[in-house]
Amino acid sequence: MPNNFNYKGHELFVAYIRDQFHLVHVKARPIVTSFLSLTQQKIIQQMIPSTLHYQFIGGFENAIRKVCILYEIEEEFQNPIVCLCSKIDSRFKKISHRDILGTLMSLGLERNQIGDLIIYQDHLYIFCMPSIADYIKQSCTMIARCPVSLEEIENVDLPIVCFEKIQINCASTRLDAIVANLSHCSRKEAMNKIHHGLVKLNDVQLEENCQLCLNDIVSIHRSGKYIFRGIQATTKKNRLILQFDQFI
Repeated sequence: MPNNFNYKGHELFVAYIRDQFHLVHVKARPIVTSFLSLTQQKIIQQMIPSTLHYQFIGGFENAIRKVCILYEIEEEFQNPIVCLCSKIDSRFKKISHRDILGTLMSLGLERNQIGDLIIYQDHLYIFCMPSIADYIKQSCTMIARCPVSLEEIENVDLPIVCFEKIQINCASTRLDAIVANLSHCSRKEAMNKIHHGLVKLNDVQLEENCQLCLNDIVSIHRSGKYIFRGIQATTKKNRLILQFDQFI
């Protein structure tokens, strides 16, 4: 994400983070934020004052959603994240990330209290704030008609690869051209997606076209989520070979 990243659409989060910076000084102790998206993590990195330190923790090495510990003095911290795990039986139904999130949201939980949701082999993993862990264990007993029994575990080691590298051949770095290529539709259809709010750039819903910048995050409804990693090459016909990390 470029240094001149536009905070438009993130005003509430920027105000929240400024309040957290102030609290660290007032309380003279570390502050732990709620779970943050990649865009929010980048905003903190750009906003952090020189008097503070920060550390991102997601519960396992390759986590995407992370909390941020803000502090003045270097010290060791306890893990502020709880991991809940349950064995799942795929004979009932194959559970998806959307199934887990939908179930948790139906319990009245806020998204920023929940980290990554992982399905690996025959287990599911829910990373969350300690304040809601017991409630989830007691209330979440069924996901997509599949019974689950969540228990808190420690020392989580998940060999999860969160991204798949892809390349596209594109006329330009304009958003409509990229959306068309990533979602396999025409540029006219891509513009319709943008105008109807089906495309997000850095977590902000767009309604007009723009140019992509390095490390921008593009979310396309029903197509996927991607991080723009740059121009890899230019073809003889002056088209661009663009590199993306696609969220798996």
